[in-house]
Amino acid sequence: AGDSTTPAQIVVGSNDAKLYSIDAKTGKPNPKFGTDGVINLDTPEMTRGLPNVHVPISSPGIVYKHFVIVGSHVQEGNGPGGSGDVRAFNLHDGTLAWPHIAAAYAALLQ
Repeated sequence: AGDSTTPAQIVVGSNDAKLYSIDAKTGKPNPKFGTDGVINLDTPEMTRGLPNVHVPISSPGIVYKHFVIVGSHVQEGNGPGGSGDVRAFNLHDGTLAWPHIAAAYAALLQ
């Protein structure tokens, strides 16, 4: 629905670990969201600094107030992989509002 500072948006995650915000009326990227409407989800915190690790979004996010909350697809099988943290991004500018540290990973830090 949008609000006084940000128009209604379509927010979608992709298999190449990006989160896109598109103006629902014009179809153009929201220039205030991330970098020209795009957030790169392959951050060092999520990839754990491992080479060739990606954390794409395989399911739709959910919008709550002015946040979009997303999970990530993580590898199953051999070797260490990316974090399975759930993250919330501010819909106005794309800043990371909070990560929810996956319990299994948090236990390894103790």
